[in-house]
Amino acid sequence: MRILLISVFLVCLSLLIHAQSVELELVASGFSSPVDIQHAGDGRLFIVEQRGTIRIIDENQEVLNDFFLDIRASVSAGGERGLLGLAFHPQYDENGYFFVNYTGNDGDTRVSRFTRSGADPNLADASSEAQIIEIDQPFGNHNGGGIAFGPDGYLYIGMGDGGNANDPFRNGQDPMSLLSKMLRIDVDTGMPYSIPEDNPYARDDFTADEIWAFGLRNPWRFSFDRMTGDLYMGDVGQNEWEEINFQEASSGGGENYGWRCYEANQPYFSDDECPDAQDLTFPIHAISHVQSNDCSVTGGYVYRGCEWSYFFGKYIYGDYCSGQMYYLYRNESDEWVNEELIDVTNFQLSTFGEDFTGELYLAYLGQGRVYRINDICFSNPPPAPPISYDGTFVVTDDEYDSYDWHRDGGLIAMDSSRYFVTESGAYHVVVKDDGGCVLSSDTIDVFILPSNKLSFDYRLSIYPSIFNNHLAIETSLKGGHLPLVRIFDNVGRQVFEYELRQANESLNVTGLGNGIYFAHFSLKGKHLQTVKLIKH
Repeated sequence: MRILLISVFLVCLSLLIHAQSVELELVASGFSSPVDIQHAGDGRLFIVEQRGTIRIIDENQEVLNDFFLDIRASVSAGGERGLLGLAFHPQYDENGYFFVNYTGNDGDTRVSRFTRSGADPNLADASSEAQIIEIDQPFGNHNGGGIAFGPDGYLYIGMGDGGNANDPFRNGQDPMSLLSKMLRIDVDTGMPYSIPEDNPYARDDFTADEIWAFGLRNPWRFSFDRMTGDLYMGDVGQNEWEEINFQEASSGGGENYGWRCYEANQPYFSDDECPDAQDLTFPIHAISHVQSNDCSVTGGYVYRGCEWSYFFGKYIYGDYCSGQMYYLYRNESDEWVNEELIDVTNFQLSTFGEDFTGELYLAYLGQGRVYRINDICFSNPPPAPPISYDGTFVVTDDEYDSYDWHRDGGLIAMDSSRYFVTESGAYHVVVKDDGGCVLSSDTIDVFILPSNKLSFDYRLSIYPSIFNNHLAIETSLKGGHLPLVRIFDNVGRQVFEYELRQANESLNVTGLGNGIYFAHFSLKGKHLQTVKLIKH
């Protein structure tokens, strides 16, 4: 029975501060054409160099002198050839296996397994190569090169169409060619591998068993969302379009992404081998060469780290030619939205990478540098905007660039540092400062008693709902009417009682232990409001 793998990701604490402003921090330099960045489940980063070597950046961000792996004698490097991909086995800690994708001296693609040295975890045994698969390459470009283990434990191999231009051998739609495909194999059984029983063409005599998906021109970097298992693929275009392709984690495979019949969403070649458009899976996003300086997409990762709360769940990718980087996500209407992340002129963006915590890195091919993507606001966080309430919310610092008021999680007003409250609800404001940081205030619960309940106007707010040792209560009223507040624990026992003496007071509740509470407000024996609170 196949053992399913559970993707490991960190659960991050929710932060009030998030950002849309990022910077690149140089981590290390001196690499020879870095083309891939991977981790092995610990604090190290493994940098794949196109010439046929792998180097390590250790936990202290020091580059080790010795190569982790050196197979230059077996690698044909240059142009789009070379050592192109690295994937660590899901049980790497136990078995020491890792896999590489490289161009052999005969120009063909090879995927091989190597084993870590038993004496030194920072060294591999270069003599331990076990070849898994070899695929003929008719030309020297469009090698693909990416490999990755999916959440199902199988090895995925991204193959280009074989090169030259316009897919002259029509590999994209050829069911017996492994070129221009996403492959899926089981490297834990069989010699040297076996076909997973649920591969979509495992029982099809007219289609290669290894094929998981069709119609990729040159998938330069694909990745699985470590939280959801969804697959994202950056596919380099021909003349006019770059594309991001997508596959839901629940997919059973068999998607056809259209090349060479389509370049992104546009018809490219039409012949008898082209399926109907309704049978194709079109990209979730296409990038025009005409409308941008982009010309060669570099696929990235869905951000699942802890330092950029704004970007959590968004797909980060870029372009090799322009240096432009973007983030892509689905909005509330289930539409894909693409936004600019950062523009770095003349930056040869060869690859992205994750560390074991989910933070993101990238490589500059020509200058041999590895950078970490940082959230400026996280590294130097400004304070959250202070707000006060007396029938009207006011941001006491009015120097922000924008103001978005929210009630019960929904946007209700914009572009004003004040908001007049007319309805009960949980209110907060989101602002953007002049540094590009997007900041959220505390949430304040407001209860407005309907006018038919009492003969005077009455408003009540209590905050924060998640509190430590103090609770703030604010009222806006007429006639000197002040409520009684009683706090009950989650089993109904009263643990606190206080009759307000003024409209705005701070209650010291240090004596309450951590847990869930309910604050009851009453006036002259009439119940006004119950508010749920959490003490931590």
